[in-house]
Amino acid sequence: NDALQARNFFDRNPNFVDKNGKFKPPPLNRNEFGMVIGGPIVRGKTFFFGDYQGTRQVRGSVARRTVPNAAFSRGDLSSILGPQIGTDLLGRPVLRNQIYNPRTSRLVTDPRTGRQVFVRDPYPNNQIPLTHFDPIALKILQSGLWPAPNADGTRDANTGNPRDNYFDNRPTETTGDQFFARIDHQFSSNNSVFARYGLSDSEEQAPGNFPGNERLPVNRQQVFAVSHTKVFGSSMVNELRFGYNRERPQNGAVRILEGQNLVKELGIRGLPLAGPGAPVVT
Repeated sequence: NDALQARNFFDRNPNFVDKNGKFKPPPLNRNEFGMVIGGPIVRGKTFFFGDYQGTRQVRGSVARRTVPNAAFSRGDLSSILGPQIGTDLLGRPVLRNQIYNPRTSRLVTDPRTGRQVFVRDPYPNNQIPLTHFDPIALKILQSGLWPAPNADGTRDANTGNPRDNYFDNRPTETTGDQFFARIDHQFSSNNSVFARYGLSDSEEQAPGNFPGNERLPVNRQQVFAVSHTKVFGSSMVNELRFGYNRERPQNGAVRILEGQNLVKELGIRGLPLAGPGAPVVT
């Protein structure tokens, strides 16, 4: 468990530090337990056997992701505005990473070629008014689907966009239960029967990309078998065996299993058949 858990040298999650401020490995707690029991039901005739095993594991995560910072979420992209790299057809300076207002598109004549081309006006200081945001995009930003940064992260060398500014420490939780039982009965020395049943339940809650997008694979397996063996003589044995196997796997986001329909909540149109869950947002 934690006592033997080693930290990846490159994992520097600020959520996992010791009292001295040094990085420590994410938690790992694994417990396995069980029991076995067996014995006679009718002495010399009927016997039973059963066992159970349980597994519980919680393993911490050190995933790094990129989320918009507070300035980007309110449309302020001034921090990525770079030096001048040229001019447009109106003689205005063009700055690196400049954001332009698509609502100002208009045709002008290129004096060099005489052709009509489109130009746009830049947003002053690279700041986009919230009124220019798509309403659904604004709801996504304000609904908490994207968490706020919890680390400084780095900056992209070309665009200046923030990178790796969110450390995700949500754990992966694994639960498993296995049960097996068998009964043997001997009618006589040459006539016997047995029946057995097994059940296995497993469940794993995986973090997903962001909080709220957790996935929950659930699987149940059941097996049943019965066999009858009859010895008719030194050269003839008959065995009749029947077996049944059933598996019921389920895998989906927690929002789907809980029936939360974000397509409707966000007002996304054009998806009339969309059921519970969340669309992929990039």
